[in-house]
Amino acid sequence: MNQRNAKIAWELTVGEGTPKYIYESYPSFECSIKKNNPLVSIIIPTLNRYDQLSDVLRDLECQDYKNTEIIIIDQSDSINKEFYDYFELNMVIVKQEDKALWKARNSAILMSKGNFILLLDDDSRIDKYWISEHLKCISYFNADISAGVSMSTIGAPIPKHYSYFRWADQLDTGNDLLKRQVFEKCGLFDLQFEGMRMGDGEFGVRAYKNGLKIINNSNAKRIHLKTSHGGLREISGWDSFRSMSVF
Repeated sequence: MNQRNAKIAWELTVGEGTPKYIYESYPSFECSIKKNNPLVSIIIPTLNRYDQLSDVLRDLECQDYKNTEIIIIDQSDSINKEFYDYFELNMVIVKQEDKALWKARNSAILMSKGNFILLLDDDSRIDKYWISEHLKCISYFNADISAGVSMSTIGAPIPKHYSYFRWADQLDTGNDLLKRQVFEKCGLFDLQFEGMRMGDGEFGVRAYKNGLKIINNSNAKRIHLKTSHGGLREISGWDSFRSMSVF
C-alpha cells in the first residue's frame, strides 16, 4: 500500500489505540480495471430460497457495472425454471442434485469465463455500486482479493475494526472478489469441509500462505439476512476466515 497517499489517524477500540490509514486519494481514484471493462463472474449457490434470491437478483440488475455473468447453482428441492425468466441478466443456471456448498462454488468457478470471480450468498442485499467498489479496491491496492464486509442488520453501522482498509484477517465467501489467478495458485475450495465449518478459514489461510494480498473493503458491503429457512446453512454451519493463530 502506498503510505505516501495516506495519513495516520487514531481511534480507540476496546480501550486501546489502533493505527488506521486514511487514503485521501481513494475517493477520486479512477479505477483502471473498470476502464478495461473485464467480465466479472458472479457465483451464487442457492437452495429453497427463491424469495430471497429474487431480491438479490433485482439488486444485481441495478448495478452500475454491467459486464457480468451470473452463475447460479440451484440445489432446490423443486427447481422453478420459469423463475429466472423475469430477470434481465446474463445468467447461467445449473441444477445440482447434491446439496453441497463447496461443490457448488467449485463447479461454478470451473465453468466461469471472467477474469474476476465474485462470490455472493443468495440471502444478501447490495447497493448499486457493490461490484464497482470491489473492482476499485483491487485496482487501488493492487490486491488479489477484495474482502467485502457483511452486516446482519439493515442500517447497522459497520463494526469499527472492519470500517477501514487494512490487511484482512477475515474472508467471508458470501462477499468477496477474487482474481482468477487466486484459484490457479491456491486451487479450489476443499470439499472435505462440506457440511462443516472452516471451509472459508482453510482457503483464506491457504491464500495468505501463498503470499496473496487480501484487503478488507468496507466500501463493498452487503446485508446478510441470514434467513432462517433454506440455503446451504441447512447442511452446514456459519463459516468465515478468522484464523487468528496464523497471524
